[in-house]
Amino acid sequence: MSRKRPVLSKKHEQADVVGVFKRASGGYGFVHPDGFAAGDRSADVHITAHRQRDAVSGDVVKVRLLSGNSTWRQGPTGEIIEVVSRKTTRFVGRYFESSGISWVRVDGNTFDSPISVGDPGAKDAGENDKVVIEIVRFPQYGQGGEGVVVEVLGALADPGVDAQSIIHEFDLPGPFPDEVSADAREQAAQFSEEVLDDRRDLTEKVIVTIDPTDARDFDDAISLDRIENDH
Repeated sequence: MSRKRPVLSKKHEQADVVGVFKRASGGYGFVHPDGFAAGDRSADVHITAHRQRDAVSGDVVKVRLLSGNSTWRQGPTGEIIEVVSRKTTRFVGRYFESSGISWVRVDGNTFDSPISVGDPGAKDAGENDKVVIEIVRFPQYGQGGEGVVVEVLGALADPGVDAQSIIHEFDLPGPFPDEVSADAREQAAQFSEEVLDDRRDLTEKVIVTIDPTDARDFDDAISLDRIENDH
C-alpha cells in the first residue's frame, strides 16, 4: 500500500511557516510547524543542508515552502529564511589549538566542524580543556562559525568537570543556595553505616565492576553463581 503524502493546510500553504527546527545526523533537517501536536510529524517541512542558513536544532525559524521542485517524496520541502529565536547561544566543548588558531569541538553533533574562538590560550584554556563558548557567528553551509570562550570548566579528567559540562549544556539551574549546601553537608556529617543494618551482605561473593578504568563511581557490577546442571 502506498503511503499518502501529508500536506499542510491551506492556511500554512499560503504563508511562510514558523516552527522549531531539528537537524538530523545526515545533515538535512525538519521544521515542525506551530499549531501541530508534538507527536504529529505529518506536516514537518524537509530542509536540505544548503537551505538551513545558520539554524541549530531547537531554534524557532521561519520557512518558505518550495513548490514544484520538492525532492523529498514524503512531504513538503522548504528553506529557512529567518531564525526567529535561538534556543541557546552557549555551548560546551573541548578546546584545542591547531596552526596557531584556537578551536572548540562542541559536544554532540550540533556542529559538523569546530568553532574558531580566536587567539591561542583564550581565557587561559589548556589543550583538551572543557570550556563554555558564546557563539558570535553561527556556522552555515560552506561557512565556519566563530565564538568566544566565556568559561573554562577544567581538564577532561578533573573531578566534577563532566557534571559541570552537563549543567551548562542543558542549562540546568544552579548553583544551590547557601542554605541548601549547608544542609547537605550537615546530612552527610550525620551519616552512619550503623543505620543501614537492613542491607544485604554480599561480601562473600566475587563481584566484578564493568565500569571503565577512569570511572569515579563504580555502579555497574556483575557476579556469577553456579546453578543446577552446572550452568
